[in-house]
Amino acid sequence: MADDDWCKLSLDLESFDETPFRATLEGHLAAGLRFEDFTHLGDSNENRRRLHELNKACSRDIPNRGEF
Repeated sequence: MADDDWCKLSLDLESFDETPFRATLEGHLAAGLRFEDFTHLGDSNENRRRLHELNKACSRDIPNRGEF
């Protein structure tokens, strides 16, 4: 699974300003939520399935997204 083009989501961390999100992030971290990068978790079929399920759940909140 060396093909890195299967997931097109990205965030430019050099230009991203986290200030407006800091309080929310700290609240989630305090509640035990973990933020991990995919490289750290490992590129496996199981982790790809989990990412797909997460994207599917989050896509429900995007207007005019259509079925996922």
